[in-house]
Amino acid sequence: MDTKLRIDISQGTLEVEGSEEFVREIYGDFKDKLYTLAQVAQNNIKKAGKSKTPSPPSAKRRPRITKETHTIVKEIDLAAKDDRPSLKDYFATYKVANNFERNLVFVYYLQTIAKVSPITSDHIFTCYKHVQAKVPIALNQSL
Repeated sequence: MDTKLRIDISQGTLEVEGSEEFVREIYGDFKDKLYTLAQVAQNNIKKAGKSKTPSPPSAKRRPRITKETHTIVKEIDLAAKDDRPSLKDYFATYKVANNFERNLVFVYYLQTIAKVSPITSDHIFTCYKHVQAKVPIALNQSL
């Protein structure tokens, strides 16, 4: 009849299969060694838990973002003209879901319909104000 013995290092056990005498002999040889290894491992775990580790880089404070300043460009005409729609009417024809899509509509309108060149972030800021949409906190980044 075979005898089985299972020893888990974290628990101080070793898996052995064979006759009862063989299993007892192996267990007797390794019993003290496994117990010592288990104690060392537990002590290392306790020490690691108590040691103060530096905070990860992601936990450090981020630098404060400076607030962007933009001005309304008074030189552009966003009202309806003879053959072109106003920015408000043009913007209303699209169902925009985010600032990227708003920016796309504004740039397209300014470039192809209003024929503005060059287009700056102040022009886009003016469009946001004209259609009364909330201006992104980081407008330049959204562009």
